Amino acid sequence: MDITINNINYSTCINNKKSFGYTPNFTANSQEFIPSQKLQQYKKAQQYAEQLQKSGKIWDLNTWDLKKLEGIQHGIEVFDGVNFKQIYLLYKHLGMITTSRGCSNGCVHCYVDAKPIQLPKDPKSISSLTWEDFSSILKGFKELNGRLGLTSPAIQSKKILVPFLDSDSMEIILKDKNNIEHDMTEIVRNIHSNMNKKVLFDTAGWNPKSKRMQQRAEKYVQYILANENEFCGFNISLNPFHKLNAKYIEYIKSNPERAQIYRNLYTDRMANVFYTFTPLFENNQFRILNRALPNPFDCDPNYKVDAHRQLIKEIREKLEEKYHTSNMTPEEIEKNLRLFDEKTAEIAEKRLFPIGRLKSIIKTTTEDFEFITKNHLENLTKPANAIHHYGGEFIIDCNGKVYLFDLIDMIPTDIQLNISNRDKQTPPFISTLNTELHTDDLLKKSKESKILLKLKNIIRKFIKL
Repeated sequence: MDITINNINYSTCINNKKSFGYTPNFTANSQEFIPSQKLQQYKKAQQYAEQLQKSGKIWDLNTWDLKKLEGIQHGIEVFDGVNFKQIYLLYKHLGMITTSRGCSNGCVHCYVDAKPIQLPKDPKSISSLTWEDFSSILKGFKELNGRLGLTSPAIQSKKILVPFLDSDSMEIILKDKNNIEHDMTEIVRNIHSNMNKKVLFDTAGWNPKSKRMQQRAEKYVQYILANENEFCGFNISLNPFHKLNAKYIEYIKSNPERAQIYRNLYTDRMANVFYTFTPLFENNQFRILNRALPNPFDCDPNYKVDAHRQLIKEIREKLEEKYHTSNMTPEEIEKNLRLFDEKTAEIAEKRLFPIGRLKSIIKTTTEDFEFITKNHLENLTKPANAIHHYGGEFIIDCNGKVYLFDLIDMIPTDIQLNISNRDKQTPPFISTLNTELHTDDLLKKSKESKILLKLKNIIRKFIKL
């Protein structure tokens, strides 16, 4: 005698906010129509959502009565077992999905201590989302947006979704049940079309001798040029910390000839990266993450700003050589080199924090060490406070487990999405706290954040008066 929601077909009425256009399909295992608790809950939540939409309050997350919206998610498979308070927190704080885990760059400053890409040997372990699970997450949010009557990303606090943490955009490939590969073009397109969010593309390069990777890079450049509205940025990491240049630094004194081999491998690699991405140089969203340690730091001088300028000079010389051997006109060469110089002129020496592997490079304690230690100790005693910290956001791992990450610690929550690999193990994150944040604590802190923000705005207005 129980009623279950099989599926809900909806068409969101963008221009007519009075109608949701839902057509729920129900089945009953009894001829007597006795609504189940879930069905009753869904209907009440739907009515409340319609009231919010009519009043215009649906566009403000902070006006939602979460108890009255409980049940609106019923029938969406990925949210099976997830309550609406948890969904609200995801709407407000979700910033990342780790579609794939692992990175081949081996940068010695990696703040998340990314490990090499490895195929899981244990059938109980995974290192990436399946394409079906990835699609399930995105389509789940899209369907929920439809039920709520949301037609704009403005409702969501974060307008950007990053599909990686400890991986390189060039290396991310998701496979479906037929073993067909889906690359970043499909990942970006689906995030944008299903969740109305823009995506970040970030790479430290690829082996120029790999025909497959070179073709993939050229494909990505053409896709970005044709679909730049789907991106919030496309970044190239340029720094002295890549494993190839780190090998150069390791051998420069003991074996200069061997060191130079590694140096050439890195400068050849990066010259090819910039040559391939040259069509994007004039785009405002194209950025070079140009980083090195400050000259006063107590560390190997080859990781510092002055040495990095020499590295940039060597890459530029090889880039210019590639331009001259191409079909570029002298005017085009001059323009592209000027753009390269402009984008590499400033080295962001203050954007590196002693987190992850970088801690082993810096020999003495700095103010940054003290700041990180202070925040880590606070996370140990008051982990929910990390939601206030700079960079604090939710991350969905490739098994559907949700974490709170503040760039210092990875803190497990009690939120678990219902995907096929929900019971699989994933590679451990760096600095994962041995605790689990509960939804009610996170909700309390999240709403405190809203109150503090209002107080700050009031103070700012008072000061201006």
